[in-house]
Amino acid sequence: MAKTKEPVYIPPEIMMLGKSYASRWQADLMNLRTYSVWLNRFTEAAISCFTWEGMPDNIPVDFFEKMIFFKGNMALTTRQNNLVDILGNTFPDFVAAPATPQGKLDIYGNPCKVRLISMNGDYWTRYASEHVDLTGTRSGMPPLIHPADCAICWDSMSRIPMFNMIDLYARKLAEMDRTYDLHTMAQRHPFVIEVDEEGKRSAQAMFSQVKDGEPAIFVNRNAMTANVLNVLNMQVPYVGDKMLDDKKMIVSEVYTLLGIDNQQQDKKERVQTAEVLSNNEQIAVMRMSRLKARQQFCDRANELFGLDISVRWSIGHEYEAMPTDASGEW
Repeated sequence: MAKTKEPVYIPPEIMMLGKSYASRWQADLMNLRTYSVWLNRFTEAAISCFTWEGMPDNIPVDFFEKMIFFKGNMALTTRQNNLVDILGNTFPDFVAAPATPQGKLDIYGNPCKVRLISMNGDYWTRYASEHVDLTGTRSGMPPLIHPADCAICWDSMSRIPMFNMIDLYARKLAEMDRTYDLHTMAQRHPFVIEVDEEGKRSAQAMFSQVKDGEPAIFVNRNAMTANVLNVLNMQVPYVGDKMLDDKKMIVSEVYTLLGIDNQQQDKKERVQTAEVLSNNEQIAVMRMSRLKARQQFCDRANELFGLDISVRWSIGHEYEAMPTDASGEW
């Protein structure tokens, strides 16, 4: 007996639009899920790279890193009204939120006036660097000097959100996964059979036996000759291993972009020292770009608010264990 296909839940509001629309909806949903798997995987890796110390207690580090990844920056500042404890001592209430530049930049392209907008819609206008406001000088008023009162943490030295690049790689890998699914499906359904209406049921029963793994299939030669008009062989050569190798290379590119150690070559191959050094240099450069941007934020925040914030990589880079023999091989 042929096995029935497991039912897939489709919302009624989708089914009411017809089977063709429901089929496209299922395909789009699978594409979205595949993309989400890769995006979540790389997001988790990106926000787990650094360990922070000395951050104010009311600033969650995981949220801080997540916003840097998606928005490209986070700014640390204090509220205008300081909190007072039961002993009458005042202490600053720190807040952190993504910063949007406002007005002109300085001569080096750095934002002066910024607006911090939190997730719940609260916002604060602050100055990332000392700013001289000459607006009132036309009316004879003295210029206003706004001291710096916030520190901005960028995701990298280029100040480009890492999400922009990770999103592109996640879409590319999702396309490769879906292509691999179609390729493996073509390995399971390699034939298209043209039959008349009378032979359709016989052909379906025969291929149900093939799918169920029957050791032998018995047919009536005269009946099959009369009913089967044409058989089209749709079998394609298997290239799934090459597709998986290409996917591994793209995944390695993403981890190199994030500054995470990875091995691009297959373990079966002999890895030369020059190849390992080349990959290590790329990883070290990307690590330094992301780490240096955060260290600059730490220096600025410590200078402005008297804090002791520091940051380091969660896991060290493994380029110390290099081969020392003359062969240059691992």
